[in-house]
Amino acid sequence: MSRAITIAQRELASMFRVPAGWIIIALFAFLTAVLFVNQTIIPGQPGTLRYFFSYSGWLLVPIAPAISMRLMSEEYRSGSFEALRTAPAGDWSVTIGKYLGSLAFLILMLVPTLVYPIVLTLVSSPAPDIGPIIAGYLMLVLVGMLYLGIGMVASSLTASQTLAFLGTVMTLILMLVLTSVIAKQTSVQTAITLSMLSITDRVNELSKGIIDTATIAFFVIGSAWMLVLASGVLEVRRLGKSRPVTIITVAAFILATGTTAIFAGFITNTYHYRVDVTSTGSHKLSARALGIVDRLNAPTEIVLAIGMNRADTRSVDLVSDVLDAYELSNPLLSVRIIDLDSPDGIDHTKQLLADLANRESDIIEANMATLGASADLLLELAPKLADITTSLQRLGNSIAPTTQTNANNRGAFEQRAQLFRLHARDVQKQGEQIKSQIDSHQPNAAIFPFDTYADPIEQLLAILMNQLDELAVQIDLFANADELDVNPRTIAKSMVRSFEQLRDQAAVAHSRITRLESVDALRVGRALETGEALLVIGSPDQGIAAIDLDALLPSTAALERAGISAAGIIGPRAQELIASALAQLVAPVQPILIFVHGAKPNELLGASQLFTKTVDKLKAKGIDTLEWAALENPTPPDLDELDPLGNRPIVFAIISVDSSAGTDASGLTGAKRATEIGQIVAELIDQGESVIISLSPSIFPGANITDPIAAALAPLGIIPDAGRVLMHERIATLGRVADPITRVVPEHADNSTNPTHPIADALAGLSTVLPWAIPMSIEQVPGVQALPIIQTLPTDQANTTWAERDWTNFWHTEPKLRNIMRDQPIFDINTDAHAERWTLAASAQRTHRGGIQRVIVVGSNGWSTDAITADSEQLVDGRVVIRWAGNLTLFDSSINWLAGMDDLIGPGTQARPIATIQSLDQKQRSMIRWLLLAGLPGIILILGIVSRLIFG
Repeated sequence: MSRAITIAQRELASMFRVPAGWIIIALFAFLTAVLFVNQTIIPGQPGTLRYFFSYSGWLLVPIAPAISMRLMSEEYRSGSFEALRTAPAGDWSVTIGKYLGSLAFLILMLVPTLVYPIVLTLVSSPAPDIGPIIAGYLMLVLVGMLYLGIGMVASSLTASQTLAFLGTVMTLILMLVLTSVIAKQTSVQTAITLSMLSITDRVNELSKGIIDTATIAFFVIGSAWMLVLASGVLEVRRLGKSRPVTIITVAAFILATGTTAIFAGFITNTYHYRVDVTSTGSHKLSARALGIVDRLNAPTEIVLAIGMNRADTRSVDLVSDVLDAYELSNPLLSVRIIDLDSPDGIDHTKQLLADLANRESDIIEANMATLGASADLLLELAPKLADITTSLQRLGNSIAPTTQTNANNRGAFEQRAQLFRLHARDVQKQGEQIKSQIDSHQPNAAIFPFDTYADPIEQLLAILMNQLDELAVQIDLFANADELDVNPRTIAKSMVRSFEQLRDQAAVAHSRITRLESVDALRVGRALETGEALLVIGSPDQGIAAIDLDALLPSTAALERAGISAAGIIGPRAQELIASALAQLVAPVQPILIFVHGAKPNELLGASQLFTKTVDKLKAKGIDTLEWAALENPTPPDLDELDPLGNRPIVFAIISVDSSAGTDASGLTGAKRATEIGQIVAELIDQGESVIISLSPSIFPGANITDPIAAALAPLGIIPDAGRVLMHERIATLGRVADPITRVVPEHADNSTNPTHPIADALAGLSTVLPWAIPMSIEQVPGVQALPIIQTLPTDQANTTWAERDWTNFWHTEPKLRNIMRDQPIFDINTDAHAERWTLAASAQRTHRGGIQRVIVVGSNGWSTDAITADSEQLVDGRVVIRWAGNLTLFDSSINWLAGMDDLIGPGTQARPIATIQSLDQKQRSMIRWLLLAGLPGIILILGIVSRLIFG
């Protein structure tokens, strides 16, 4: 090996002794700088090196052959190969040495590009994700290894560097075209085979931060095979055998080594490990998921039953990674995966059902006893119903059809007799059938299908009770009708009591049937009978939650065609779905969110579509939503249907009214509507309700009148400066403009001296946006704990942010026209305000009316709409993430805190911070361009010149 290292050192030094080596490095630096400056450094876009890595992989197609073309061809051309072959270094040492020298040169070529992550860190907030950067550089090295290996073979075959270069380039292009273009036009099986050789797919996966041992093995095995072939070429040249012998030897050698490489690739592709090294990795449970898992107090099992032969393997692998993360998060949580297509699938399913039945043996035994008692009641009830039939016939026969009324009564009772004859038959049949099934049921057989028999009986008894009630009323009316004949009325009076007794017996039987407890083992068996399923099985008192597999396991091929990393969407989605299912078990009493607004009924959650996606996401978590048009309907909505027991927490979300608006169709001005909404807020706070309030800029302070909502908040110590909004000075194309959009990334607070709010801790590091932000202050009120939730950083302020008093004209200007307004808002020392730090959201908690009251105030009225919490999704490193992750976390965490579920406060999987390129002025852009486009290549060329002057 020492000989190979010596050759590698000599080869590396020789590359720097010629101008071509320095020129290649400088050219690569220039081309990648062009990509970085034009594709990455774009203010407002995600701070990621994805495009740099993707295009750099393509740049290696010509650059790697340019490096490798002289490895052996130069030795052939100069005649030094003969001296090299007579040296005490074998063919393998020569091959390895030459290859390692070229690989070291390629790695050194990448070193100048390390300035890109540094620049990206300086211009991004928060710092870019280091995981995809590491994976990206690993990708370039692995791809370079394979390309150099192919170039080594080409250079070993010819003394012409040009032919070696062209041969390598054409081979690489053929591989790329064959696996990317031609593969799509072939049969399915051929396409699958070719995709296994795809370099592009593996490059894309690595550039997105997914490191797979199979991918690493692909490049390592491919490179090793190329080196073995190159060494074989040298050996053939050394032997100098005849052409037929050479052809046979080479063919056998290629076949043997190729078979070995394919076998090694098959093994590494079958047994591999994939890890997502990004900060949004699905193997890292979110704070919300961990909070839910920590609530587990009894053994809980997640069961994935799926046919592996029919499933999308990559989707299943990604979901399995998430299941592993959940299983490791709590010893009470276990995972069971059942392959329904395997020979053991049926046995595993039976074992699962047996385990469930064993833990529910008491429930099953009680249900069997209840069902048996119900069958006995049915059998007792049947002959009595038959007696009713006889009594009704006797009553009908006693009525002489002398008048039309008598004829109608006689026909009605005859019809009732026929109806109850059928009831008697059905009740007898059901009772006998149940008794027969119970008697024939074996203890070790499948679980008795209680619902199969209970549901029809429950329906039959419900109809029977209704019929008996109606008949009792009809008979009673008949018996007390003085105008009718005495004899039939006497018979009817004697029947009323028997009807009531039968009705009571039917009610007893019905009550017993409805008391049958749900059997989890039976529900699981039903779910598995219909096919694949993912079930979360809690303790017997918690029950089972199911997850839609279509949402859990989307097609990875479809996602990749859309440019989305399968790991970036399936993993986080699986984590959220499983977390929501667990929440149904550990926190079954979810809150109800009531949006309170001043618009027309059904306008906020209906016509406006401002919260459509938000409501859908809340519903998936078990949170129901309602809207209350408080100005149109002063009475709050009825909650009997959603909360019949009255034990669900109620959270009111106040959407403020634009007080500067004119008179609407109802004749109310914006100021009047804002006043009435303020009164509603005051009443809710006085009643001790949990409220989250979104503030809107107010015109009241301009008239020296306290804003109505601000007045309602005074008892809580939260004082909004409702008459001012934050403005930020920005540099746009036309020059200086005022921006009413506040963007902030809250920092991790030092809570060693002052208490911090749990929501503030959850928001730390997450990008948050507050349109038309209203600052507020906090005053200490006895009995109230008021804390800030969102505060701007002192370094964000300087003199570029102020609280603007004269905002109405800017407010009423269309957003697209604000940047071209002549009279841009500017700081006025007489009316506006500066501050080192602004509080934009706060909380208050107190003991009020015998309970704990919590209130959250956010100084913005549009911070929680779909446009920010749902529609701001971005594709970052192949992942769908929320750009304003802080808003989503603030909304979810506020609901949890107000509902008293503090342990569920925290960001979800999509609410992870992503780096965003910050605004750059012209001077900063020019400096970056000159530094990277001219400075970096220039420094490399200067180093080359100095090296030539020193070492010759």
